[in-house]
Amino acid sequence: MKQRRIRALVAASLAFLVAFPLAPASASAPAASLCGRIVSARTDAPLAGARLHVADGRSGRIVTSGITGADGSFEVAGLEASSYDLAVESRGGLYVVETPVRLAGGERRSLQLAVSPETAPAPAPAGQKERPAGQDPTPKKKSASDVWNNPLTATLIVVGAAVVVGLLVESVVGNPSASPSIP
Repeated sequence: MKQRRIRALVAASLAFLVAFPLAPASASAPAASLCGRIVSARTDAPLAGARLHVADGRSGRIVTSGITGADGSFEVAGLEASSYDLAVESRGGLYVVETPVRLAGGERRSLQLAVSPETAPAPAPAGQKERPAGQDPTPKKKSASDVWNNPLTATLIVVGAAVVVGLLVESVVGNPSASPSIP
């Protein structure tokens, strides 16, 4: 009886240790956000119909704002603490912000981005087809933390780890006739 309790405690402890170090460290950090306005560099008038693309160079995750309204306002929420590259898509052009923006966990940064949509976008390099507006040239990478965002997948990983640990403990103890379901 005492040996079964020890085995159960060891199995539960190992399952906990296997499952939780794999959880993303940023899961407990509050999300950051960017908000503000996109305006014309020449007239300072708000740009309607623009989008802001926010790219995390570390994870490869790209988040895109909704289309700006008549006031040129945008908001991008749910960002992890990181350094982000920004680009504004407006009237078929993509305007890259030269300096990355560093966000701390829980920070809400307000920006005003001025672009010159009156100029034509740069032509595609020789040998490349031009992309329609809004098409991202880089494929989006999935980060390791995406696995933990799906409750079914996370549950299956934890339960599977617990079963494996239980089998390992059973084989180490070497008592194949004892079973938790048989008293």
